[in-house]
Amino acid sequence: MSHGSSSSRFAPFAEGDPKPDERTESARSGAVLSEHAAVDETTQVTECVSDPVGPGRDAGDVPLVDTLLDIQRAGRMVTRHLNSRLRCLAMTSGQYQSLAAIDVADPPLMGAVAQSLGMDRTTLTANLKPMERCGMVLVEADENDRRARRVYLTQSGRETLAKARPIWKQAEAEMIAGLGSRNARDLRMTLATLVEALNNSAKL
Repeated sequence: MSHGSSSSRFAPFAEGDPKPDERTESARSGAVLSEHAAVDETTQVTECVSDPVGPGRDAGDVPLVDTLLDIQRAGRMVTRHLNSRLRCLAMTSGQYQSLAAIDVADPPLMGAVAQSLGMDRTTLTANLKPMERCGMVLVEADENDRRARRVYLTQSGRETLAKARPIWKQAEAEMIAGLGSRNARDLRMTLATLVEALNNSAKL
């Protein structure tokens, strides 16, 4: 061990230096201040989460990321609401929408159905699989293009869809009743604008 290191370790306190008890008290004070700072920071985060808009801010000042989170959260809640109403038919909201999109005069192509529902083909296939096993839909290769597949609604599918439609309309009426017809109309227009903007952005 070097002499310099030893003298530094055992050097006496210089005049004006804090004594051991003073250093201990200073460390305790620092710890208390750090604890208070952590509490204040946690409080600020909690307030931010509980009040996305924040005090003294207008809804128009909310960052875009907060708006997108609100849209996702609302979408999940709407899906849960619809699924709970359709549970009596062992059907999900996604499956209902798929059946409704297929219920047209000319059996549509899988790609067209997926596009109309705003989902990819993999998700659409997953939605159709259980209904195909139950005999509600039929998926076959297109006569003119064997690589493409068309989706047919069977008689069983039509009967199930007929039972589901009033349940869907009732669930929709419940949501509109809580939202108000004017707000519901404005929301639909806003969502249509958002979808159009996203489609245009995807083309860039």
